[in-house]
Amino acid sequence: MGWVAMVAAAGGETLVIAAANTTTGNRQHYEGPGERILQALDPDIVGIQEFNVPDAGGIRAWVDRVFGTGFHFSIEPGDELIPCGVISRYPITASGEWQDPQVPDRDFAWASIDIPGEVDLHVISVHFHGSGGSPSRDAEARVIIDRVKATFPATDYIVLAGDLNTSSRTEACITTLEAVFSDARVPVGPGGDDDTNQPRSKPYDRVMPNAPLEALHTTFEFGGKSFPDGLVFDTRQWDPPPAPALTTDSGTENMQHMAVVKAYRLPVATPDEPPHAPADPTDPPAGEEGAPSP
Repeated sequence: MGWVAMVAAAGGETLVIAAANTTTGNRQHYEGPGERILQALDPDIVGIQEFNVPDAGGIRAWVDRVFGTGFHFSIEPGDELIPCGVISRYPITASGEWQDPQVPDRDFAWASIDIPGEVDLHVISVHFHGSGGSPSRDAEARVIIDRVKATFPATDYIVLAGDLNTSSRTEACITTLEAVFSDARVPVGPGGDDDTNQPRSKPYDRVMPNAPLEALHTTFEFGGKSFPDGLVFDTRQWDPPPAPALTTDSGTENMQHMAVVKAYRLPVATPDEPPHAPADPTDPPAGEEGAPSP
């Protein structure tokens, strides 16, 4: 059975997208707890924050070890202390950054991804200003909206995934972002809590799709449970959590936040659409070694 027939028989593929700021310890690096959380969730796409890793081989070695050698990545250029990035099961065809006007240690990282089907996906990985208050975060959101409208076709799939550091779901930045993105589906954990910081008191983290992607939203099935609006994954609420995560992982010292996940059911591919149309072979592979495309 060819690829198109298999997809048609399955009714289209499910695309799992996560936002992850799950560094731990004293250096804002990805360590065992954050790695195990990502491996348990097994997402197709991750908007990742504080993208620092311990591996001697750098991010390429870390992605190979934690996700697999077939995964792709991009990371914002420069020497920012806690950069944002994107990890993808599917080829990244272009990537780059937009400057964050409020903070000096990270920017907004974006990546275009050739997911199955006829429509591409564009991911914006963000880490908004935590200590700047609501006006600072709204200024960041306005930059995002301006750049998204200027850069990507509105008919493509676009998702903002990251750590917004919002103290409520009604902050000004959310209203600003809703010019393009939807926050209508609110992920929760098994106990129904939508807060995502470690003490579970603030809704910091989001996966926010644009309208074409929101129309494909589907229930996320995980660990034998169904999450119709998506999942906030707190390992402390599972006994045991899906492997290889440990119940104690989300409570580890200086764990930043809980990972947030949503799922989307992609349309069935047409017969003349290849599974992952390759980029122009004369172009360098975006993000393969961590250097975004121009």
